[in-house]
Amino acid sequence: MKNILTPLDGTETAEAALPWARSAATRSGAAIRLLSVLEQPGDGNGHLEKLEGYLQAHKDGLWAHGLAAEAEVALGSAALRILSRAEEADLTVMTYGNSRWVFGSVLDRVLQKMTRPLVLVRTNSKESAEYPPPAKILVPLDTPAYSSRVLPIAESIAKALGATMTLCHVVRPVGEYYAEGIIAMATRGRDRLENRIMGSVSNAVVQSTHLPCLLIRPSEA
Repeated sequence: MKNILTPLDGTETAEAALPWARSAATRSGAAIRLLSVLEQPGDGNGHLEKLEGYLQAHKDGLWAHGLAAEAEVALGSAALRILSRAEEADLTVMTYGNSRWVFGSVLDRVLQKMTRPLVLVRTNSKESAEYPPPAKILVPLDTPAYSSRVLPIAESIAKALGATMTLCHVVRPVGEYYAEGIIAMATRGRDRLENRIMGSVSNAVVQSTHLPCLLIRPSEA
């Protein structure tokens, strides 16, 4: 793993992804790429300069932890810019809020079109404030070969993080299986996020667990 993309929108909710990304980068030796997107650059209110200063402050903080980091403010559609930069990253880390996805329709579109691994970090639990190095990956599998396609990607990420993998079938409640780690699942990304993420079981996992969820589209495997 060489680089981890972390999109930030200037909110504390989005910044909740940084501790997990920092732990993963420390464990894997990856660099962190910070990204903010300015969709309306011509407002004359100095938003570009504010975003650049905002990202630079976080970049300096990562450097202070001994991590390699870079920052970019991109112009245009937030979803399109995130998807474009995600194609160049080994892993993208974003956050999931209390009742809505942090980026709203932006994250809906990202999940529908994402072809690279994406970690979603829940932001409404006390456990999400700081993460230990992700040492365990839980991989729920059902009977179709569809779910097993997640294994090559999960294995490569486990190697990069120095993590162990546990495979399970029909485990309830899966979100409480471990007190630390991440859960890797395959996602179709076809429908709107509010209606169905990847099936009722996986949807329930993402909605209920405090653990970060690694979502992978089968086509990339």
